[in-house]
Amino acid sequence: MKSTTKMFRYQGLSMWPCFQEGDLLELLSVDFSQIRIGDCIAYSAVGEQLAVHRVIGKRDDGLITRGDALSEADNAPVQEYQINGRVTYRHRFGKECSVSGGVRGRITGLFYRYAGRIDPNRSSRGGKLARGIRATSTIVFRMLSYACVARSMKLTGEQKIIVWELKGRIIGRQDSDKAEYPLVWPWSVFVELPKKAG
Repeated sequence: MKSTTKMFRYQGLSMWPCFQEGDLLELLSVDFSQIRIGDCIAYSAVGEQLAVHRVIGKRDDGLITRGDALSEADNAPVQEYQINGRVTYRHRFGKECSVSGGVRGRITGLFYRYAGRIDPNRSSRGGKLARGIRATSTIVFRMLSYACVARSMKLTGEQKIIVWELKGRIIGRQDSDKAEYPLVWPWSVFVELPKKAG
């Protein structure tokens, strides 16, 4: 089988924070027998919708998958005919990052599974911890004169977008459907945006 690559715009929260809304994922065609536990795969789910989850097990009837942010494995095993490719690279704000698979992918998945629980928007213990961290770090950033500023930018093949920067580092972008400016994790733990964005 000849390897080909294609691009896919990620949407959803099931793989958060490994993949975040708006990330561009590079998919490499892969033979079913070469897929390893720990790989992130894109597959056709119910209703022909493309899903991206991590492989957590193999059985005779298919691959067992789960989103890093989900507590339960997916209901149905993924069959060979459903596979669209393995995720090899993630592109965010024009920067490319390789996506680990196999043993490194398992470790990465575990890290994101637990680190992602430190989220200011959660009401549980992780959310309280994150809100405390964010309040403290926001004061420190202000003391060091690290202000968040909005600016517009254009990524290749996309419309112009508004992004938030902290000392020249892009930490968030405008939601395409709303006038909100979500910050990417882990910056959402450390920075609180002004009440009125833009």
